Amino acid sequence: MKKNYLNVFGFLSILGGTLFLMSGTANYSINGFHATKLNSSGAQSARTGAPGESSCTSCHAGTAQDGNNGINTLTLDGGGTDYDPGVANSMTLTLTDAANKNGFQLVALDGNNEMAGSYTITDATNTQLTSNTQLSRDYVTHTSPGTGQSSWSFDWDAPTGLGDVTFYVATNKTNSSSTSSGDVIYLSSHTFSNPQLSADEELVENDKIEVGYAPTDHALIIDFPVEISNMVSVNVLDLSGKSVYFNNEGDFEIGNYKEKVRLPESIEDGIYVVTLFIGNKPYSKKVMVVR
Repeated sequence: MKKNYLNVFGFLSILGGTLFLMSGTANYSINGFHATKLNSSGAQSARTGAPGESSCTSCHAGTAQDGNNGINTLTLDGGGTDYDPGVANSMTLTLTDAANKNGFQLVALDGNNEMAGSYTITDATNTQLTSNTQLSRDYVTHTSPGTGQSSWSFDWDAPTGLGDVTFYVATNKTNSSSTSSGDVIYLSSHTFSNPQLSADEELVENDKIEVGYAPTDHALIIDFPVEISNMVSVNVLDLSGKSVYFNNEGDFEIGNYKEKVRLPESIEDGIYVVTLFIGNKPYSKKVMVVR
C-alpha cells in the first residue's frame, strides 16, 4: 500500500511540474491549488478602458494609472494630430515607462463611441487583431513575441466624412512574475482630427439654419428644417478647426425644429463654428459664446 501512495504522489509531482512549465497559456501550482491565466499571447478584447469597456485590471491586480502624462504615446507617421481620411495612417504606440515584458490593447472610436475605420497589421510578429462582437469593435494588441517590446506599429485605415477620432489605449508594464499581481496598467486616450472636414465646416455658411447661444443654460439654440426624415448630429469647432463637442441628436421626422443643445463646461467664451449634419449634409453657422 505504501508503494501505491508513493506512485500516486510521484505522478502528481510530475504532473505539477509539467503544468508549471506550460506558461504560454496557464500557470498552475499544485501545492497552492492556484491557477492564473496569462495573456502573453494577447489581451482579451474590450479591456482598453473605453466607454462601455473594462480595463486590464479585470485580470491584473491593482488600480489603473493615468497614462496621459507621456507614459503612453500614440503618434502618427510625420507627427501632428491631423489624420489623412480615406487612407492608411501609420501609427506607433510607445510605453515610455516600460519593463522587460509589456503588453497593450487599443481601439479607435468616433464621437458616438462606434468603431472608426479599421486596422492593417504591418508587424504580424509583434501585433495582432482581436474583436468583440457584442460591442462591434476591433482591437490591436500584442502577440507573445511582442511582449518583449515597448513600442508597436500598425496602420489605421481612416474613414472619410468623419471628424475627431479617439484612440483608447491600455498598456501593461509587467514584473514577469507569471501571476496577476505586481503589474502596472496605464490607461490613456488620444484624439486625432480630420483637417479636410474641419476646413470645410468652417467655410460653409448656410441660411437654412439659425444658431444662437443661451448663456443661462450654456446651450446652443438651433432652428432648422428637416425636409426628409433623417439622422441629425451637431459638431462644434473652435477657430483652429478642432472639434470641441459632437453629439448625435437622433432621428428626426419631417418638420421644423428648435433644439437646445447643452455644451460641456469645458467650452469657454469665444467664437465657434456650429455644424448641423442633416443626414450627411452639413449646415454651418458661427456663434459667439459669452457667459
